Amino acid sequence: MYEKLCRMMGRSYEETVGTLVRSLKSVESQTRLEIMITLQKICVGMGTAAPAAIREVCRAARGALLSDRSGAVRAAAAHTLRHLLPLMKLTPADLDAIAAACLRAAHPSDYAVRCAIAELLGSLIAATQAGEASNVNLKMNIGHQSVQQSKKDPAKNVVSLEEALNLLMGAFLRGGTSFLKGEIIKSGSGVNREAYVIFVQNMGGSWLERNMTVFLNHVLDLVANPKAASSHVDAVYSRKCINYILRNTLGKMLGEKAQASACREIIQIVIKLMNNIDFNPENAKDCNQETLFSQHLLVCALTEAGELALQLGTSVQNLVSDSSLNMIEAICTVLVHPCVAARLAAAWCIRCVCVALPSQITPLIDKCVDALDNTRTTPEAISGYSAALAAVLGAVRLSALGVPHGRGKIAFNAAEQLLRSAGQSSRLTAARTNAGWLIVGAICTLGVPVVRGLLPRMLLLWRNSFPRSAKELESEKARGDAFTWQVTLEGRAGALSALHSLLVHCPSLASNEDTSKRLIQPVEGAITVLTNVSSVVRNYGGSLKAPAALLRLRLYQACCALGGAGSSPAAPLLRLLAAELAGEADPNGANVATGILRSVMHPRDTILLGEAGSIYDTDHANIEEQLISPLSASGTGALEHDPCCLYQSLPSEATCPGPLPLGVAVVDAAVLLFGQIFPRAANKHRQQMLEHFTECIRVSKGARQEALQMNVYTALLFALRALTEVKGALGLDAVRAVATELIVNGLSANSSSVRAAAACCAGRLCSCITETESQALSERVLTLARTSTNKNARAAAAAAVGAVQRARGATSSATVLPVIRALAQDSGASEVQAWAVHALSVLADAAGPMFRAHVDSTLALALRLVFEAPPYSEELHRTVGRLLAALITVVGPELQGSASSAVGRFICACAALGECPGGGARAEAIGCLQQLQMFAPKHINLHTLVPNLCRNLSSAELCVRRAALCCLRQLSQKEAAEVCRYALLAKDHVPARPYCGVVIMDSGLPGALFAYLDTEKDLAALSYARDTLTCCLLAAAAPQMALPGVEPAPSIKDWVMLCKKVLTVRLEDTRPDTDLEVEGDDDQVEFHADSDQNTHPPVQPRWPTRVFAMECVQKIMSACEATGENAHFDLVKAKEKLQLNPTGDYLSLHLSDLVRMAFVCATGESDALRLSGLHALQLAIRQFAAAPEPDFPGHLLLEQYQAQVGAALRPAFAGDTASHVTAAACDVCSAWIGCGVARDINDLRRVHQLLVSSLDKLNTKGNTTLIYNESMATLEKLSILKAWAEVYIVAMVSNGSAPGSYVKQLDSKPINNQAELARWRNESATDGDQHDEGCNDSFDNDDYGEFESKGESLLKLVEPELDNLGENWLAALKDHALLSLPPEFASQLPHGGGAFYSAETAEASRQHYARAWPSLLYAASLRFNAHIKDGYYDNKTEEKLDNRSTKTENANCEFFEPVDERFHLLFGICMEALCAQRDMAEETTISVLLSLVTLLDAPENRGRVLKDKALAIELCQILHRTGLTTNRVEALLLVADSLRSLVQAASMQLQEAMNAKISELAPSESSNGEEIPESVLEVVYTLGEGGPTGDLPPGKSLAFACLEVALCLLVRRIPALSPQQQRGKVGVIGTVRGLGVHGDTLLIKSLACMAELPTLTSPQGALSILPTLLYLATGVLQRTEGSALATEAGVCLLRRAADAAAPRLHGHVRKQWHELLQSALHKVVELVNNEQRVDPVVGARAMAALLGQTQAAALHYPCINHLRQCLDGADHETFASCCQVVRSMWSSRPTGGEEKSAVRSWWARALAPRLVAFAAAARDPADARHVRAAGAAVAALDELLDAANHEQRVQLLRLLVPVTMSWVRPSAELGGAGARRALHELALQWLTRTGPKHPQEFKTIMQQSPELRLKLEAAVKANQQAAGGNAARAARGSRGAAPARPAQPSIQLRTDFSDFR
Repeated sequence: MYEKLCRMMGRSYEETVGTLVRSLKSVESQTRLEIMITLQKICVGMGTAAPAAIREVCRAARGALLSDRSGAVRAAAAHTLRHLLPLMKLTPADLDAIAAACLRAAHPSDYAVRCAIAELLGSLIAATQAGEASNVNLKMNIGHQSVQQSKKDPAKNVVSLEEALNLLMGAFLRGGTSFLKGEIIKSGSGVNREAYVIFVQNMGGSWLERNMTVFLNHVLDLVANPKAASSHVDAVYSRKCINYILRNTLGKMLGEKAQASACREIIQIVIKLMNNIDFNPENAKDCNQETLFSQHLLVCALTEAGELALQLGTSVQNLVSDSSLNMIEAICTVLVHPCVAARLAAAWCIRCVCVALPSQITPLIDKCVDALDNTRTTPEAISGYSAALAAVLGAVRLSALGVPHGRGKIAFNAAEQLLRSAGQSSRLTAARTNAGWLIVGAICTLGVPVVRGLLPRMLLLWRNSFPRSAKELESEKARGDAFTWQVTLEGRAGALSALHSLLVHCPSLASNEDTSKRLIQPVEGAITVLTNVSSVVRNYGGSLKAPAALLRLRLYQACCALGGAGSSPAAPLLRLLAAELAGEADPNGANVATGILRSVMHPRDTILLGEAGSIYDTDHANIEEQLISPLSASGTGALEHDPCCLYQSLPSEATCPGPLPLGVAVVDAAVLLFGQIFPRAANKHRQQMLEHFTECIRVSKGARQEALQMNVYTALLFALRALTEVKGALGLDAVRAVATELIVNGLSANSSSVRAAAACCAGRLCSCITETESQALSERVLTLARTSTNKNARAAAAAAVGAVQRARGATSSATVLPVIRALAQDSGASEVQAWAVHALSVLADAAGPMFRAHVDSTLALALRLVFEAPPYSEELHRTVGRLLAALITVVGPELQGSASSAVGRFICACAALGECPGGGARAEAIGCLQQLQMFAPKHINLHTLVPNLCRNLSSAELCVRRAALCCLRQLSQKEAAEVCRYALLAKDHVPARPYCGVVIMDSGLPGALFAYLDTEKDLAALSYARDTLTCCLLAAAAPQMALPGVEPAPSIKDWVMLCKKVLTVRLEDTRPDTDLEVEGDDDQVEFHADSDQNTHPPVQPRWPTRVFAMECVQKIMSACEATGENAHFDLVKAKEKLQLNPTGDYLSLHLSDLVRMAFVCATGESDALRLSGLHALQLAIRQFAAAPEPDFPGHLLLEQYQAQVGAALRPAFAGDTASHVTAAACDVCSAWIGCGVARDINDLRRVHQLLVSSLDKLNTKGNTTLIYNESMATLEKLSILKAWAEVYIVAMVSNGSAPGSYVKQLDSKPINNQAELARWRNESATDGDQHDEGCNDSFDNDDYGEFESKGESLLKLVEPELDNLGENWLAALKDHALLSLPPEFASQLPHGGGAFYSAETAEASRQHYARAWPSLLYAASLRFNAHIKDGYYDNKTEEKLDNRSTKTENANCEFFEPVDERFHLLFGICMEALCAQRDMAEETTISVLLSLVTLLDAPENRGRVLKDKALAIELCQILHRTGLTTNRVEALLLVADSLRSLVQAASMQLQEAMNAKISELAPSESSNGEEIPESVLEVVYTLGEGGPTGDLPPGKSLAFACLEVALCLLVRRIPALSPQQQRGKVGVIGTVRGLGVHGDTLLIKSLACMAELPTLTSPQGALSILPTLLYLATGVLQRTEGSALATEAGVCLLRRAADAAAPRLHGHVRKQWHELLQSALHKVVELVNNEQRVDPVVGARAMAALLGQTQAAALHYPCINHLRQCLDGADHETFASCCQVVRSMWSSRPTGGEEKSAVRSWWARALAPRLVAFAAAARDPADARHVRAAGAAVAALDELLDAANHEQRVQLLRLLVPVTMSWVRPSAELGGAGARRALHELALQWLTRTGPKHPQEFKTIMQQSPELRLKLEAAVKANQQAAGGNAARAARGSRGAAPARPAQPSIQLRTDFSDFR
């Protein structure tokens, strides 16, 4: 009431407050908690209107904070005081009182109390600085009613800033008054480090920037105070707290520019401190106190400097290159610091700089190596520079750029020198030994290429580091002192650490059997040393304990890395492990427990660990883990504990290494190793170890017992998990009994973590024992849960029941449910309740649908627990949430029904959980709602859910933010538009704390998530946020429907504007040398937003966020392309559609923004940002290359951005640019030049010059980068070659000089199938056939003029460099060919490397060649083909082709092969690529096929292929496989082209061989042109395939191989012809996909190839092929109805088969040939007459194609009947077509004179009368088609006239002449250009042509008919007069049309307007 109604409640608050305050002393804790919350809301609601109540509540809250026993009440009191601060007028006394109460309340405390007190203390200190923030409201009261401050009393600082910071410092150093000394740092500063963060957050980022120096000095001075580092552990804790403060202020609140300033300040602090240290050993014998404590300041400062460098990325270059700062030199000065922690921190900082700025790696390696060579006087210098060198080497693998290969060898030489010189000076022995092995271990991280060459020397070092025999070990024990043994043990530990690094980073080198044996020898030697060194350690006291422990640690790590080497572990190793885990390795040492239990537990079981498990789901895990367990030393990680972490990989969440102390690390390593070797140990050893563990636990007490239990159960859990993974058994009965007893005893342990581990072990144990024993274990733990009087044991037993049932599959869950439910209702023990509810959730998860019968009762129990449990029972609430999630999973499918009553109960439970104060419970509630939305989306109201999720994005709890983002990600995958709309409803939400999460602004959810990316550190949450953004932007690209009354979701415009805003940087943040000449001031203003002048400015987007924003832009572009909407990339169409739909949104409308964003990114400071900008620019060029400019017709849209493109590319070609950036820029250059936007050659000069300047790098052999790996130089050179190759390809394609390039223009310029068919018909035309006029209508059209000119201009740009480029392309392809050899041919690789790669970096270079070779291959093929056509190679001998003389100009090429070798290189790469196309993209396959078509275009190359018949057959087989596996029609067409070239070449080769054979056998006849004897021809024709037998064996016959390929292509068009389908199967090739309109083209090309096959065979071989050809031809006719071109192609194939020349030579072959043709003709007749699936005209043409070679009357008459029926039809087009068929029959030439006359007479008698009758009836034609039909009839009769003898010809003329004369009309009747005139002219043409052809007969007829003669003469005379008149009129018209020359103007214009549009 008071919270909502506020002051409307009147003065009733006085009585209410008094009553509540008085009752605080007499009520229980839960009521006190509610009272405190109520008092807070009363005061906040009343505001300053109730000052007395505020004072009273403040006193009550302060008292509760001081003395209340309940932590929840203390937390509520802290929250109340924090909310009262804006209402109070603070005084110094209030400040001291509240601060003292905060410090008292922090002991004891849990996580929630510490957070509440920290918020109060930080807000309190911020409130004292009100004057600093007087210009805006204090952020501490955000979310509450604003308070009006009096104008008479302006805000003033209660205390000065220095006093406020000193108050925080005192709290940090002193802690509470009741603290024990050891708890000061762990509890007191645990609050105060968060208080610092809250204080700075409330003051704001602007305050932090203004007070940067003061703040940094103050915070860093904290850790340098002696009170903060009273012990090493306290110092480590203090350092972690300070780093936490710095990370959450500098790293989270500042933009990149301010972070750079902070880094500068830190380095200056380091410089100042180092200048004050006296390194003279005379003045400081060891280390004075100031130096000792200042090391912690240096550690914190350098650690934060490294973190800032990582955040800045390559932008840190500005700091590194600042000569006034000398950042690198300043860090290196710390490398000689007397304290090891400072030296290691400096080394780590150097590593961070190297990761951020890879260009510094190589110079720093050289610097460190030089320092080690020159500085050998002090151990500190050796230690520091070796650590720095190791850190830098460890950074190499984190960079894609690498280092030069030789640097690894240089570093190893330095390490080897250190190890060999270690004994020269006792003072430097330890330092040199440790430094040497540290560097060797770091070198192993460089990878196999570097380590492989150094491995023999490493093996020698390892062999010399350990005693080789027992005798040598005994002699060692007999001599030496403590120092010698210390150095020896440390050296051997270092050797094992290097061995461990080798096994981890180069495992392939250890796979060799010989190497593996040699690597095991040091491990065996270390085991021997450790088993015999115990007496030495006892003799020399504690100084050797640490080296011995270090040696054990390295041994365990090396054994873990070796894995399963060996069948069973050695007994001494097992004894070492057992002693380690049982605490016997160092009996007098501290009690140390392992801290890795959480990592081995089931993920759902970590909730049993309580705060020790949940703390890792918070933002404070790194520092709160200090308070988890004193035994595990969690949170005490420091770099000085293990210097090897300098080069090792970090955990995924960590940013700085934190190795645990040596004692804990040894135990952890032992636990891990125990889990590995236990499954391989013998049964007796297993039993002995388990019995030993049991006895040790029994006899130990207190903390030691707890530590032993933790170690043993964690190790056992690892072992049981390993056994389960390998499906192994635990062992014999004795082993199982001991293990069972050990686990059951652990359920009654005092520690909750031990009990949780034992419960998990019980579940794992069930997987390793029999079913009977598993049942017995289940009953035993169930009995324990039911009967035990110890509540802790009952809780553990309940958890064990759940784990056991999960392992067993929950088959007997019904028997355990009553017990678990009873335990869950035991309100007297909260732990029992929580663990029992957890067991219930595990049962429900394990049982699945079988748990359905228990859902209702379990859900009722969960609801009761939610409402009855105290609000501070966080663990119980979380387990109930898990239970609800499990129940939803069980009944999920049932919830989809609209009448499901369970949904409401689940939603009610989720709502109740969501109101709990704990973050874990709210996160579980969100997860449950997420599941409900998945199963029952109709019941979840997104209108309320989405705004709630958006408000949770600003939650202070990480788990809540993570759960909210996970839910939003799921929702956005299906309903992204709705999510974005409803998210805007949360705009009114204000976060409780500044810089905590994000809020929804006008940009909606996407804008909030982009801001979230800059503030969040959790990787999972960041991944969810990115996925949500991706789903939302992909939804924006899809078309959406506008809903009335609903605010639309973000559109493409909104996303582009949002990304543009994210990519905006401040003007002062931009680089001064950025080329902005292309944009005016307006664009600069637009792209550089004004900064907010307030105390809490928004954080400017950091470079990773900007990179992601640029990736989002690319995804938008790709998504728009995937929609298939052309308007997205065509502004003209977009504007047209906008007129129809004004609400539409298209990408083309925002092209200017896209180009500008790409330009800004491409010219940024971060390499990743530049790469993303270049990729986006390349994508824009590809997508918008053909977009027209609507305002300037004839121009392209991208033409206006030429200057931006050039300016974006120019910085990438600078000398200091990274290689991968230059490579990306080369790709953009080639895309821009090749896209055709810049039509004028001068417009291309700017970008072309960039490519020309890059050619200098090609002429330098070796590594041109000098500081990066040689593979980067390879990448750069190959990218340059690839760019030039792509430009050359575009030039050749545009110039029409690239064979097969038409496939690249299929969309814009479809193939003219009619012209393709006509071309084939003309190629196959016989002497009597007429050429088809359709072939003139080929691909040529007017549009090609532009492309030709473009190609010529591009060739002019490329030609000056072509000679050099051609050689380099071939050299690169040779490298690729060598690198693509299988591993077994590795010995054939050149020892010195190739033209563009070095031998050492061959593996790394393969990926670069794989990216570039397709373009290089195509370009080289085009160049090779052009040289052949130009005769380039004809004028050069092989000696001239040798390029040794030009080697000085091009140092890369050592390529001396002749032309044949060059061809086989290119051809071989094509063959190999097509064989392995499974791993290739479709575009690459097309490029390879284009290269192949280009090579085969030259006859010389085809001849080279056919020199070896096996090679040609292999090519056909590869083409066949390509045709089977590819789906792109472009690839299929290129396969057909390749096959056609090969078939034609084989035919020409056979023809040449036959001519040579004829010249040999019949020289006189061949030379004189006489007829060749038939006997000679019979011998000659046997040269073809098949020979005299006609066999065409598969695999040996080229004709058969070609037929396979052609059939494959044909079946891709007509799957019904597939041989597999004939057997009732569906084959791979039986699919028609992706052919589109080009399927007929593929059919024509494949049939054309088939038609040529008989020319490759002998007559007998032709008989083997002809049946297949005829079958396929008739099949095409049968199955391509509706496609005239396809059927016409089938007719052409029939005609070619019938016209084959080879089968006509031999009589028996000719007979079989005729029989085949007759069979095919019979099939055609059946198709026409029976099925009626073939067009009548097509059927007639097919008949005519076959009838010419057969004289069977039984086949002729059905054909004649079919023609008669067609001629009798009413369609004039059909009649004309049939006349053509009849004409071909009358003109055919069958063998034999009598047979010829008989066939012709059959057709003439049957069809000639119909033609004459039709011609006679055509005197008055109806239309043009009628005229064409009449003309076709006369043409057919004219053919018959030519074939007739004299008598028959006279009779025919007597019929035809009167008919045609009847068409001739007087000029008065002709009129206009109608059908009569056309018929008249046709008649005159025929008469004038026939008269001279048959003069005698024609003269006779004219004499016999004077009327006809007179009529003809009159018509001819009228025609001549008309022709003369037309010519005269045309001449007069041409003279009259000549334009008059205009007069010369008197005023001359200076501007030429001739081309003005």
